[in-house]
Amino acid sequence: MLKALVENQDSSPQIYFCLAEASRLSSHHAEAIPYYEEAVRRGFPEVPSKIGMGLCLVEQQNVTAAIDLWEGLLKQGSDDYRVEYCLGSAYQANGRLGRASVHYSRALQKRPESGPIYRALGDCLHGLHQQEKAEGLWKKAAILESAVDTGRRCPGPRQPAEGSPQASLDNCFPFPLI
Repeated sequence: MLKALVENQDSSPQIYFCLAEASRLSSHHAEAIPYYEEAVRRGFPEVPSKIGMGLCLVEQQNVTAAIDLWEGLLKQGSDDYRVEYCLGSAYQANGRLGRASVHYSRALQKRPESGPIYRALGDCLHGLHQQEKAEGLWKKAAILESAVDTGRRCPGPRQPAEGSPQASLDNCFPFPLI
């Protein structure tokens, strides 16, 4: 139905964004990216669109392009915690745990009530052999997640296979884009 709506020349940017999200969430990542781009071209907010584009790029095993896209948002002055979270996840998937922990920490400063961010930072610190700090973060995440629904909960730690970084975020993004 959304595809039928975009055939109309006067379709709103929201329709393109919704079509992009529907495509991304049904694992049609290559199809989603042009819809995100068109949504931005038509005036939809750039940050959620580029978060979605980056998530698609990661799922297509192009983590470097996703990182570049999200780093570009930060350089443009974005202060969105979701961008920091995405960068943390991408760097973690790429095996750069120190860099990932920096971005997760920034996301947590911007959104201290977020259980998923505490959990992700804990997973990252666990990978850096900081077990005590990781356990404290996981406990805080559990408290927050049991008290309030702070977002979709992602699976536990994503450990890459021996010798190779994991290049997928497992399509797990715990925050709404709109």
